[in-house]
Amino acid sequence: MQKRVIKLFTNFEREEEWLNEMSAQGWHCRGYVFGRYLFERGEPGEYIYRIQLLEYPADHAQSAAYLDFLQDAGVEVVASCFRWVYLRKKAAEGPFELFSDLESRVAHYRRIVMMLLPLALANAVFSLRIFSDGGGNRLSQPNRGRSSGHPHLQVLPENRPIGKGKADQGVKRSDYRCLQQ
Repeated sequence: MQKRVIKLFTNFEREEEWLNEMSAQGWHCRGYVFGRYLFERGEPGEYIYRIQLLEYPADHAQSAAYLDFLQDAGVEVVASCFRWVYLRKKAAEGPFELFSDLESRVAHYRRIVMMLLPLALANAVFSLRIFSDGGGNRLSQPNRGRSSGHPHLQVLPENRPIGKGKADQGVKRSDYRCLQQ
């Protein structure tokens, strides 16, 4: 029996923990592609799962040699996505740890930080741009007018009351102008 699960994680440790919880329930990950997991039914707790960010993509010679080494040690490669690799080992064969010393664990976390750093910087630049622009408030920008809620229309700054309802908000049809033709 198989089951598909769509789930997104931002923390690989929580993802790893979830995969091991699924394994404890008898659902073993057989494949992964962009947030879609394929599970097959099996013995509860049969496998221990680990997720690792490789230094190079899985098809790179250095990564391939490392994965071959793991396979010789009884570790099965379940899936790979970019530089992330999903691994499992039979629980009956003993504990499954990828990092035997503090240095290799630190190097792994450093790779993760370096992978996420460009995204964090882009997010910071975008946030600074929004907040330095008056918070994105178009009313504070005299030449732009106010957004109408429609992607191609904009309310001109001169607002004249036309109705008494909240929906009118003092805007006439003639106050709209087309931004794009």
